[in-house]
Amino acid sequence: LLGDIALARNEPEAARTHFLTAFQLDTNNLESIVRLYELREQGIPAQAFTDVMTATLKDSSLPVLAVRLVADSYLSQGNTAQAALYYEKLLDLEEFAADPAHFFTMMMRKNQLSRDQYNRLAPDKKVISLRKLMERSEPTGGALLTDGERDYYVNAFSKSGFTGPINWYRNWTRNWELTAGVDQRIEIPTLFIGAADDIVITTEQIDGMKALVSNLTIKMLAPCGHWTQQERPDDVNRLLLEWLG
Repeated sequence: LLGDIALARNEPEAARTHFLTAFQLDTNNLESIVRLYELREQGIPAQAFTDVMTATLKDSSLPVLAVRLVADSYLSQGNTAQAALYYEKLLDLEEFAADPAHFFTMMMRKNQLSRDQYNRLAPDKKVISLRKLMERSEPTGGALLTDGERDYYVNAFSKSGFTGPINWYRNWTRNWELTAGVDQRIEIPTLFIGAADDIVITTEQIDGMKALVSNLTIKMLAPCGHWTQQERPDDVNRLLLEWLG
């Protein structure tokens, strides 16, 4: 309200101070976010809005609307690269963070497809798409998580969003480029726990480690899918303790 009064008095800088204070008290306050964005029409540089929002994103998440306004603001400044980055973040937020409960209900499953069944599929069917998975209304296989465990994940990702974890995969190619000259061999004792029915990590990839890891121990769990810690927690802990001992 104090910000609106300042605007009525044609005092945009004072209004920005009031709206900024309201935003800092509650970074989910949509009204203060929109008001800060609209100050562009009152002579406040668009950069001032993006600076505040991006600084906040370094330490916490923002509502989907705020991320969209950041993207729009960068676009209005002619910074298409940054605009594209935040539109990508928005895509992640809208598709996955819009319904974290559905995401973890669909994702954390077991007894879905064995490696042998997967290997017999036609090449065009061997596509793992999270987006297509999220379009389904009903999950397949069996649940890996109890309701309490699922709620724990849902609560955590409702606060943080999915952009951080997804960025690890998005940066995969760049990581390889940056470490092109680094010796990839591992000379220390190493344990790999895999799963017989993991269709994400292939047997060729597992075998490929042997040439790069001089002291490698491989343990395969069967039957078991990709989520070894959730599907076979006792066996994973046992293998870890045996190996460390």
